[in-house]
Amino acid sequence: MSHTLVLVALVAASAVAQTPTCSNKTVRGVYTFANSGTAIVDGNLYFFAAAGKLTADGEGNLEGKDTASTNGRIERRSFTGTYTVNEDCTGSVRMRVQGFVAGFDVVVAVDGKELQFIQTDPGVIISGTAKRQDTPPA
Repeated sequence: MSHTLVLVALVAASAVAQTPTCSNKTVRGVYTFANSGTAIVDGNLYFFAAAGKLTADGEGNLEGKDTASTNGRIERRSFTGTYTVNEDCTGSVRMRVQGFVAGFDVVVAVDGKELQFIQTDPGVIISGTAKRQDTPPA
């Protein structure tokens, strides 16, 4: 019985030690991304896709550029934004793109190499993935 209790305690301690911990510092460096989806604006349906590159500073700020297609109309855009990453590796992003602000929820890989995101603005169904392209300094 006592050996079983010791084994259970070791397994529980191991699980606690392996719990992922993230912060804003987890997201830093250069990322490439692609996202796509649809949006309903003023009763009109729009199809959207974009690909681009962003740089995150590890302190909650980002900037970047992308090429976006909305119903086939191409735009090359610049953006800035802020982000917050929680200990459980979830977070949020606010980006300013050509005069409008977009909100996203994000899930971060523990090593910060990949992000999954979905836009949270009403009427918008856009999601995507970003992958780090460099190894940021420690």
